[in-house]
Amino acid sequence: MYISVHECMDLSGKPFRKSSNYDWFASVCLIIFQNSDMTFMFLSKFAKRPEAFYLWYEKSRTLAYPESSQLYHPVLVISELVEYILRFEYEESFQFFQMQGLSPLPLVIGMISQFFLNWLNLDDVCNVLMLTIFKGVDWIVYVCVCCLHHLAHLAIKETDPCCDLRQLSQWKRNFQALKGFNLNACIGKMQEMENMYRPMCLQRMALVHGSHSSSTGSKNRR
Repeated sequence: MYISVHECMDLSGKPFRKSSNYDWFASVCLIIFQNSDMTFMFLSKFAKRPEAFYLWYEKSRTLAYPESSQLYHPVLVISELVEYILRFEYEESFQFFQMQGLSPLPLVIGMISQFFLNWLNLDDVCNVLMLTIFKGVDWIVYVCVCCLHHLAHLAIKETDPCCDLRQLSQWKRNFQALKGFNLNACIGKMQEMENMYRPMCLQRMALVHGSHSSSTGSKNRR
């Protein structure tokens, strides 16, 4: 099932109105629980978990870094890891983005900030949340890698790889879900990525928010 931007509802039950401060992650939770009180209870508890800084974009915006800090915003760290893994796992897709002069960063920001709503179908969006909670926060990286690979595959298949970014721009502007993407079909590949890259991902993610993220790494290694 696919949910459009205009079908989203906030926690009060009112129709969604487009806003840069709209909480997409909370909308996903509301869709899952179908109850505003249960959703609020879950979010109140989840906000205290270190994974929240990576999965809940509005939560990550509350981070404040000293000017002298060497730390980076969680989304920047995720994007860095996505680009690194994409280069080694899907070289053709990585080269496509390079040829287009397109960094994965804006696409990753779009996926994380909207928590994949309007990027994946609704069933897959809910499954992404379950995967990242139960299998580990690093799975958000592997999901993004698979999404970018699929997007590059669509663009390469349907257009000249040397074309401009019109197709990618149109896809983003129209809020279209990735055609033909199936999260379940990617589980095996994401498991391989976890086996190969989890130590690196958790170590890098642990640098984002000091002791909070360190506890994330310890939790997911168990």
